Amino acid sequence: LAQGLRLAILNEYSRASDIIIEVLDKNQKNAEAIYLLKEVSSLSLEYYKAGIEAGTIIESEKLDYAWALFRLEKVDEVLEVLGMIDADDSIFYGYNNLYGRCYSIKEEDEKAAPYLAKWVEMMKDLIRRRDSGEELSHKDSERIGRAAFCYYMYADNLKKMDRLDESEELYREAIAFVHDYGNDLNEELYYMENYGKLLYSRQKYQEAMEVWNKNAK
Repeated sequence: LAQGLRLAILNEYSRASDIIIEVLDKNQKNAEAIYLLKEVSSLSLEYYKAGIEAGTIIESEKLDYAWALFRLEKVDEVLEVLGMIDADDSIFYGYNNLYGRCYSIKEEDEKAAPYLAKWVEMMKDLIRRRDSGEELSHKDSERIGRAAFCYYMYADNLKKMDRLDESEELYREAIAFVHDYGNDLNEELYYMENYGKLLYSRQKYQEAMEVWNKNAK
């Protein structure tokens, strides 16, 4: 965390955020890391604004700016910045991730869906490449660790649009991934609770009870 703070002081906001996020990947409730990530995000805003005004900011920095705004819960401003970005392959993953999550927060599910679908597609491609023996970058390996959340986000979106069979499938994938690779039991329990609610709403009462009984154990 101290290294992240030092990098922020040097205006290395993207690298600083990545270091803090790695800490949070191991413990999502680390209060110091949560606080520092918001502080670094807040500190970075003027830097990125100045780059936009001067016309010197590059596309990846615009995405970093959008993430900083997102961490400060400025969703409408995030969408404004995303609209400025000409996304190439190097930032397309984060671009779709962020667009989908913002529209989900705003409950604009039809707009969120194509971005979340692309995020899931790119996540599954990363996993396929890893499983085929390809050596991934450190950043891509870290992304795979968040696959369960990615699947959950799209599952929840599909549920809201009444694409319920597809939603069930994504919920199962989210639960299986976090069970096999996750380090936060509460995350798995949350997905199971919501999956059970979906089954119950579809009058699949026995299946819902089986999921909830596993949850209770």
